[in-house]
Amino acid sequence: MFTFEVKTTFNTSANFVWESIACMPGVNYELFPIVRMTTPKKYQRSHIENWEVDKPLFTSWILLGCFLPWDLHFFQLQKAEEEKSFNERSSSLTQKIWHHDRILRPLADSSCELTDKVNFIPRVAFLGYVMRPIFHSIFKHRHKRLVKKFGSV
Repeated sequence: MFTFEVKTTFNTSANFVWESIACMPGVNYELFPIVRMTTPKKYQRSHIENWEVDKPLFTSWILLGCFLPWDLHFFQLQKAEEEKSFNERSSSLTQKIWHHDRILRPLADSSCELTDKVNFIPRVAFLGYVMRPIFHSIFKHRHKRLVKKFGSV
């Protein structure tokens, strides 16, 4: 299994950050312009804590450069807590296992800390060594986009 973690502290309340990061438009804001995820209308505006858990939810095209199909992601949640966290347990055409845990923790000074932990097992084992630095840099990009939006401590 390949793993990495990205952590950032924002100079904004956890509630305000959660409003942006817990929906697919927010996810696509973070990913822009590297990739975009397609989403059925039912999930486009609803917050992740309202989605069903422990069952396949939808299939999403991962579009490289926001238009070129790169992978097909089979999205499933294990857990989602309002204004706190979610645990995604999905797979894709290229990843046998994709575990993404996102935790948003309020801090005493009205700021908050966001942690993304990712574990994955590629369908072709050696590709993990290629994909890990790519995925890690995409998540660092996501956090930079959020810093641009919310400011960092």
